[in-house]
Amino acid sequence: MRTRTVVLVLDEKISLMPGMFARVQLILRAIDDAVIIPKQAVLTNPTGGNTVYLVIDGKATSRSVKLGIEQADKVQVVEGLEPGQTIIVGGHEKIVPGMEVRVVEPASNPRAASAPQSGPSRGGKLP
Repeated sequence: MRTRTVVLVLDEKISLMPGMFARVQLILRAIDDAVIIPKQAVLTNPTGGNTVYLVIDGKATSRSVKLGIEQADKVQVVEGLEPGQTIIVGGHEKIVPGMEVRVVEPASNPRAASAPQSGPSRGGKLP
């Protein structure tokens, strides 16, 4: 969330007092076919680039991604992922590229990946 000063014109006349403020959600544009993932799935590397771990053929694979719009706990992926790919959302500190993982189906998350013998890792399926 960012703070900005804007001028709004209201359709209805209401009483405003000096010093009052408002929380406004201003939608500048909508992207219907955006690839959206949880922010916690994104890792920032030392050079400033962003990566995510995918599950491909039962193995963890690191993939560089380019990010777009961020909102709340989600972020748009502009390049690097396709809809339907399974990503690993948590437990990144124990993941090694090429490590075997298995997809589990917890009640709270319809699609999740876990790394064997290194504790569970939550993942998500891209919309």
